[in-house]
Amino acid sequence: MKLAEFFKYIAYGELSQLAIGNSNQGEIALSDYPKLISHINLGLTQLHTRLPIRHNEVFLIANEGNQRYRLHTDHLTDNATSNEPKYLQHADLPFTDNLLRIEQVFQYNGDEVPLNDETAKFSAFTPRSDVLQFSQPISEVLSVLYRADHVRLPMKAGLDITSLNLDIPDVCIEPLLNYVTNRVLGSQSSSDALNNAAGYAIKFEQQLQQLERSGLWQTEMPTNLRLEKNGWV
Repeated sequence: MKLAEFFKYIAYGELSQLAIGNSNQGEIALSDYPKLISHINLGLTQLHTRLPIRHNEVFLIANEGNQRYRLHTDHLTDNATSNEPKYLQHADLPFTDNLLRIEQVFQYNGDEVPLNDETAKFSAFTPRSDVLQFSQPISEVLSVLYRADHVRLPMKAGLDITSLNLDIPDVCIEPLLNYVTNRVLGSQSSSDALNNAAGYAIKFEQQLQQLERSGLWQTEMPTNLRLEKNGWV
């Protein structure tokens, strides 16, 4: 969906009676673009955090001198501007610090590494969302599958909203509308606006829970073929 279409939905619908919706004219004022886009960016991150909408992969070159690895672009082998240790390499898609949560880790032979399992001898752990820690040092190239965030929409006035995409499934549009409306109403001072904001927050949460139970998404499992493709074996 184009951002322009989303603006139409919210201007004619949830925000139609507010100044930001130009009083039911079906348009968002140019000066309000940054404010509304900031809410949309936050809503998209909420959706990507709660739902497995997007997954990416990054390769971790583990060495026996380290047990704790931060998955950050500072540690990419092709990052010439960083003085941090280099142990990450792009997979099929560039790694851009869009990691929300580490979901799975695989050895070069395709075997899955246990994750956050205290009963498994060779389990890896995630003490932080972007940190992978091993119970003992290893020397191996690993494939790390992670839940990825969306590409941020630029927050500035005068954007060509007809050229910007909301790259999410159609079933996520209504929850996003409710999230953005909650944020807009919640920034107002009147008790009516705050009460209405709470109602939209409840609808957003209910819709998310329904989508979480729907089973609409399936995670693609990386295999040793990806490591072979990149010349690791």
